[in-house]
This record gives sequence, structure tokens and C-alpha cells, in this order.
Amino acid sequence: MLAMQMLDAHTVLPSASLIAAASNSVGLAYGSVNAPPYLLPVAAAATGLLPLLLLAATTTNMERPPPVDPVIVSAERYPSKTRRTRRERLLARLAFAIGATEGKGLGLFAKKSLPAGEYLFDYEGEKLDYAAYHARYPDGVSDYAVGIRGRDGGMMFVDAAHPSSGLGRFINHSSRHANVARRTLHDSDEGPRVLMYTKQAIAPGEELQWDYGNGYWAAHSGLIDDQ
Repeated sequence: MLAMQMLDAHTVLPSASLIAAASNSVGLAYGSVNAPPYLLPVAAAATGLLPLLLLAATTTNMERPPPVDPVIVSAERYPSKTRRTRRERLLARLAFAIGATEGKGLGLFAKKSLPAGEYLFDYEGEKLDYAAYHARYPDGVSDYAVGIRGRDGGMMFVDAAHPSSGLGRFINHSSRHANVARRTLHDSDEGPRVLMYTKQAIAPGEELQWDYGNGYWAAHSGLIDDQ
């Protein structure tokens, strides 16, 4: 380490005039810096970029928001069942038709073109907890009930057995030709909602179908899945 030398009262410091004279002797103005001509502009530019670099690093380390789900966004515009029922009645006149199918009873058909990834409507019905569902269906088999697993792992059901439950009850099953799928919206004031949406574009006159899942066919062992 270098020892620091203390200045005493007899130490004579160079005067400002001597410093100025020394600077003039090497061609420098008093207070200027002896540096290559390119150094100062580069240093100034680097200093100006420093806040931008710090901002970029901070932004990179920040947690990015989850991607927006257009199906969820559309469904959240109709938070109450009253609004959804009013909308569904309008859709029943303008966008959908209930008609006979071959071997599956009634089905739901499109009256106009439906783009892929579009929210259609909720699968509406009476909401039952696990105990109420099995009290109503002791063998655990229902043709119109849809199960929802909550975030806590518990099960609840939406039972659309009543004919006035909504359009969702008329969508028939198809594992090979399913053009509709379901999604669960957990964060709702009315409890979990089952959202029906298009998996692909659907043409006018085409039947809407969705895959009921393995649980349905395990409970309906006498039925034959479509091929």
C-alpha cells in the first residue's frame, strides 16, 4: 500500500497561475482534459445509453403477464346468467338450429359461418356438488351432466337434463369429428363456468359436435362411439 503524506503548514502548493502556465506549455486550456478526440463523444454516448440498458435489464427480469385468452375475454362480457340467457335466445334465432340427426336424436347445427376459436355460449344447467349429483344419479350415470374439477380438487357438476337448460345440451358427441371444445372459467362470481368454443371453422349447415371424454364412455358401456 502507498503511504499518504500529510501536508504541513510549510508545504507550498502550486498556484493557479503556475497550473495555467503548465497547461499552456502543452497546448491545453486550463481545466481541459488531454484525451484523444474520439474518446469524449464515445463516453458521452455510453453515458446516455446506460439508463436504457438498465431499463432493458429491469424489463427483462420483470414477470411477464400471462397471454390473453380470447375465449375467456369474450365469455367474461356476460358474467350473469340473465345476460347469457338473453344472448343465447338471440343466437338460437340467428346462428344455430336444432334438428334431427342420424342415430343421435336431436343435434345442434350452424346457420352461419363460425370462425375458429370463438366463444359460443356456456354449458348451462343446474349446478350440483358431488353429494347432490350422486343422490340424483346413484349409479353415477347422466346423459347431460358435465363434471368440473375445482382448483381444490373437488368435483361439481352442471346438469342440463332439463330441456330449457340451453343450447349446449344439444351438442352431440364425436371423438373423430369434434369441432367444438370446452374450457372452464374458474374465476367467476357465479362459480365455475363451462365455456363452449369452436376448435375450428364451422360452415353453415354443419353439425356442432364435441368429445365427451373417456369418463362418459366408461359410464355408458353399452353405447358405441362414432368412427
